[in-house]
Amino acid sequence: RLHYNYRYNIAIAIVAASSTNFLLSATSTAVRAEDNNGIHNDMRNLRAPPRPRPRRHLLQSVSYPSEEPYSSHSPTHLNPERGFYTQLTYRASSPSRLDVTSLVNLRSTKGESMILRMVYLDEFLDGPISQSVLEDVEADFGSMRTVGVKCVLRFAYTSVEGGITDPIESIVLNHIAQLKDILTANQDAILAVQAGLVGPWGEWHGSTNFADDVEGRRSIVNALLDAVPERTVAIRTPLHKQTLYASVGDDPALFSSGHVSNGGFDDDDDEARGWGGYIDGYVVESTDFEGGSQSAKVTNGAARQRVTLTAGEGQIIEISGFSKRVGATGAAPWDYSIYADVAYSDDTYLWGQLAKFSVC
Repeated sequence: RLHYNYRYNIAIAIVAASSTNFLLSATSTAVRAEDNNGIHNDMRNLRAPPRPRPRRHLLQSVSYPSEEPYSSHSPTHLNPERGFYTQLTYRASSPSRLDVTSLVNLRSTKGESMILRMVYLDEFLDGPISQSVLEDVEADFGSMRTVGVKCVLRFAYTSVEGGITDPIESIVLNHIAQLKDILTANQDAILAVQAGLVGPWGEWHGSTNFADDVEGRRSIVNALLDAVPERTVAIRTPLHKQTLYASVGDDPALFSSGHVSNGGFDDDDDEARGWGGYIDGYVVESTDFEGGSQSAKVTNGAARQRVTLTAGEGQIIEISGFSKRVGATGAAPWDYSIYADVAYSDDTYLWGQLAKFSVC
């Protein structure tokens, strides 16, 4: 049920499985596409169920060099990118490096090959990180590598709510710049970097300097991504990620009309302004189209866009579309569809609203 005078952020994705191609074009008021057989679908009477639990991020896997080569006579090997982990905390105010013996015990007694390494830069709210702390961070990676352990890494400034929870943006970015060479050189010992640094525990709430600063938070995440180009940076909640990055396209005005922008994929020959990609994204082509001169071709992924709406009580959100399958046989996969995530202004969500394309 739509609540009175609430604003809704709707992430729309037109999804195709890996074995499916489809071509999509649309008007500015609804996602549309067309199929030789009249494939179409829509979503009407969109209503909010009880608030679900937030979805968690999946972290990608990469190889990690082993100090103990595998042989058929070796004991069971622990995967350093899977399983449970133990949190081990470092504070600049009372520094203590990782202990190799303790890491060995985690592997041998608990069967754990990962840690959550919390690094509190609590001494540096108004200045640069000291050389000794930088050396401690680098030494920890050496200890992890020696034992065959990886870390999920998070930096923060305090574990106490209230008071000053984080520095101003320029200082935070300078700290990331100081850490960059160390992080880049030790990516093999990192499973993922959590986008901390904001708020107590680096949990992105209760922040002194970033409460309403979307641009500042985006700058922090971008700086972390630049520091670990081969690693995953995990953002606290899906809504934070959507707020920072879902508004794809160059022109902010594309997201202010309350309707899907550039629905025909005709604005910009190569990129289709207003749309972004998911997984392998899409390509703009002009062989097949509906109501314009171009369409978006998706092989494995989706074309997506965020739309902000103001809806009154009793109003219905409708998302509809048409599609054309090309080069695929058999029944359409389950995710050949229009997909929507809905975020309400009262911080409730309606995830995973999926309307499959069907022949009619």
